[in-house]
Formats: sequence, structure tokens, C-alpha cells
Amino acid sequence: MFLCPPGAATARVLCVVVLAGAAAAQEPSEMTTRDEAVVFRSSANLVVVPVVARDRQGRVATNLHKEDFRVSDAGRPQEISRFSVEDRGRGVRATGAAPSPSGPETALEEAPGAAAPERFVAYLFDDVHLEAGDLIQTRLAASRHMAAALGPTDRAAILTTSGIGMLDFTDDQASLQQALKGIMPRARPAMDCDTTYYIADQYRNLHDFAADAVLTAQAMACNPGADPKTIGSIKDAMAFRALSQGERDTRLALSVLDGAVQRLSTMPGQRAIVLASPGFLAREMGLEKGDLMERAVRANVSIGAVDARGLATFTPEARQSRLSVLGSSLDRAAAMEEGSVLGELADGTGGTYFHNNNDLGEGFRLTASPPECVYLLGFAPQNLKYDGSFHTIKVSVAGGFNIQARRGYYAPKRMTDAEEQAGEEIREALFSREEMRQIPLEVRTQFFKPDEASARVTVVVRVDPKPLRFRKEEGRNNDVLKIVSAVFDRDGKYVAGNSKTLTMRLTDETLATRMNAGLSLRSSFDVTPGLYQVRVVIRDSEGQLMAARNAAIDVP
Repeated sequence: MFLCPPGAATARVLCVVVLAGAAAAQEPSEMTTRDEAVVFRSSANLVVVPVVARDRQGRVATNLHKEDFRVSDAGRPQEISRFSVEDRGRGVRATGAAPSPSGPETALEEAPGAAAPERFVAYLFDDVHLEAGDLIQTRLAASRHMAAALGPTDRAAILTTSGIGMLDFTDDQASLQQALKGIMPRARPAMDCDTTYYIADQYRNLHDFAADAVLTAQAMACNPGADPKTIGSIKDAMAFRALSQGERDTRLALSVLDGAVQRLSTMPGQRAIVLASPGFLAREMGLEKGDLMERAVRANVSIGAVDARGLATFTPEARQSRLSVLGSSLDRAAAMEEGSVLGELADGTGGTYFHNNNDLGEGFRLTASPPECVYLLGFAPQNLKYDGSFHTIKVSVAGGFNIQARRGYYAPKRMTDAEEQAGEEIREALFSREEMRQIPLEVRTQFFKPDEASARVTVVVRVDPKPLRFRKEEGRNNDVLKIVSAVFDRDGKYVAGNSKTLTMRLTDETLATRMNAGLSLRSSFDVTPGLYQVRVVIRDSEGQLMAARNAAIDVP
């Protein structure tokens, strides 16, 4: 089964694969079908770097090649071992993949009038950090954007960092608009004698002179007539409260964002998160950020960020913390560091960072539709130590382009084996809409209704084995074929699935027969009436070829 994140039962079932299926009608010594638990883990041995390149006019470059890029890891040049171009809206243009074998193509079944979901956007509103005025403007801009921009193949979800008022993926505009109206600021109201998370961090952890001076002024203003000897303990108490609350809020925001990445990783199509936030501090949470971006990159989830504060303004009356020129300077520094986290998340996942602009509607448009072209560079770090340490990445490209790319990664703490890597490739292919044709694959669907409330959907898979690279051993032709099938509802939510492992040890005579007749497997799923999308992925162990096909079925 898939490893599932903790959470609600409906969320967990989305990543669970129930193993089932019938054995192939063949002599056991030559061909056997085995049902087994398949565990997919995320591999960090191959570092994948999403890169967006823009010319001097800000236009995204769409015609670059592998040879145009240079990647360094902690200053050491790296060989780019994998390269592909992701055309947002048109799928992935893989470079260096095996050509599709020749063979007859069979049309797939299409449900009448079916508009399969192709793009999934999770709108995450940081109601824990957003102030009331900024949240109202952000909510209005999001409402107008969703009403105008979401098409029939789009599905949107409403998420909040507080976890209150969330809505799962849907194309129902009325539900989306209602959910938006329910988003309210959840930040703890600032008291007159509270300080900010940034000032507390500068004072307590970095021993900054300016932060000390501002905090002293705050403590004295809030405690007139206090014994000067007690001011130090008052400052420490103020800083402790601010640090505790700030760290809790940041960890909450990162955990909800991570949950959104895992949720989107099970959706069959393009995946994007739009984070509407004023930003937050995460200086001591580099590992959490790194793991989050690593998972997003491997799940093909882009994180776009809208700085909901709009055009930055700093006035002496804006906050209690701005009691002096030093306080105003610290608040400017805080805003820059808070916003840099949003930029880092966008750069590291191929998303867009929209900031210092009051046109929040334009911000939602840009971040919900990520750059139309993202280059995915993969490299295996040389002499990598499995110690969890941070490595800086630098990407350059010929031609004077401005580069947006992830800034680094954390080394894994153990090596990923070949079986885990194969499992990850199958998982990524299963929760995608891209069709892969390295092995000719035909998918047919049918259904049977024992009553009005239930149905059994049968998926028949026929594989042409001609491209498979059998390994000859002891007079037998050996290969192992993994076949994974899944059913998704009209909103792209996972319903059911199964996995089969077909082990082949064929004599030359049987192989010749199978080359002409093909391989057929059958799977069945119990569902309720409705419109469903079927996804089938296969991978062979010897040649490491893959195929993926889509089908649709409408159960009345």
C-alpha cells in the first residue's frame, strides 16, 4: 500500500492502494501474477532542480537545452544526468527517453460529455498570520479571480493555516464562494505590551543592539515606574511569549503547507498551491522547509505565493513596535525576511512569487497559472555524505537570462535502493495525466450493476510485450512487469486501485506465442454510480520501460 500521512480517513484513503486481481492463465513456472504491498518512498539521492529562465524583458525562455545549463553543488560543478522541460498546460517534454515503439494504437473509451479534471489548485490562506484588513482584501481578490479564471477542467480547494473553514477540491463555484466568505483572521490579537516575533528573535537569539534598545523602550513604556533592575526580566518575559507564539504559528503554517503538498500528490493532473500570506519567519526551520520543497518537487507540485500585504508601507504609527527609528528599521528587516520565505518556496518549486504590488487579483492569476515553461534538472551529487547537511545550489545558463531556481537541498541520511526508486517512478506516473508510450498498452473498461446503488467496474489491460527486454537465463526469458491501476472520481479524488506483479520465465516457444497474442490482465473495482477516470501504469524491471494510459467510464 502507499504510505499515508496522518489525517482524516477520507484523506488517508486517497493514497491507499488495495491489492487485488486474478492470476494469469498460464503455467505457474512460466508466468505468475502476485499481489503484494507496494511501498513508495520519496528518494533524495537524485536532486531535482526546477528552473525558470526569463530574458531581460521578463519573458519566460522556452527553447533552452540541457547544454545551456550549469549546476554547482556547494561550488562544485555537477553533471546534469536528467533533463526535461515541463510545459505547464501541455505536460512534460522528456529529453533522452526511449522512443515509443511502433505498433497499433487502439482508441480509448471516452465518456460522453466528460471533461476530465486536468488542473488542481489549492488556495491556502494564512489566516493565522494575516491581519484583518489584509485578509479582507485578499479574500475579495480571490473571489473575483476564482469566478473568472476557473474552467471546466479545473478543480480548486480552499485551505487555511488554522484548519477552519476548508473545502476539498471541487468545481462548484457556489461552494467555493461560500467557503471564501467564511475565512476569518485567526491571529492572536496583539496586546499593547507585546513585541514582535522578529524583535524577540533578534534580542534573544542574536543579541542585536537595536532589538535590545527597542524592547527596553517597550518594557519601560508598558511598566511606568518599574524598578530599573526588573526591566531585564520584563524584557525576557516579553521575548519568550513572542518567540513561543511565533514558532507555533510558523510550524503550523509549514505543516499545513506540507499536508497540501501530500494531498495534491494524489491528484491526477497539474498541481499548484497558491499561498496567500504576509510571510513568516522560519530561520530555525531550514530542515522543515527543505523537506517540504523536496516533496513538492518530486510530486510535481508548484508553490506560488502572494504577499497579501501588497505594496510595502512603513509608517511610525503602523505598529506598537515602531517606537523609534530603530523600531521602524527592524520592522523593515522583518518584512523582508518574512517575504523571503515566500520567495524561497516559490523559487524552490517552480512557482511564482508576487509581492510589493496591490493588484492582488493579478497576483492570484499569475500564481495559479505558474510559468508556462519549467526546466527540470536532475543531478546525482558527487561524493555525497548521508549526513543530512545543507548544500547550496547555483544554476547558471548561457545567454544572460535571469534564473529562478531552488537555493539548496538537505542531504539524505541513507541511500535509496533501486526498488524504492522504481516504486517512486510508478507513484509519480500514477498520479499524473501524462500518457507514456514506451510499451504499447490498451485499456478497456466496462461495468455491471447488481442494483441501482452499486456497480462493479472492470478494467481490462492488454500489453504488447514486443518492446520488453527479456533477460535470458537457464533457457528462459525473464522479466517482471508491475501493473498499477487506479480509479478517480469526477473531481480527481482517488477512489480505488490495485497493483499486480507479473513474473515471467518464458520458454522460447511461449515467448513467441505471447509476442503475437499479447498479455492480458483484468481488475475490478466496486463503485457507486458516477463518472470516473481510470489510470493504468506499467513498468518492466529489465528495460525499465514505462507506459501510462487514461480511460473514462460513466456509470449511470
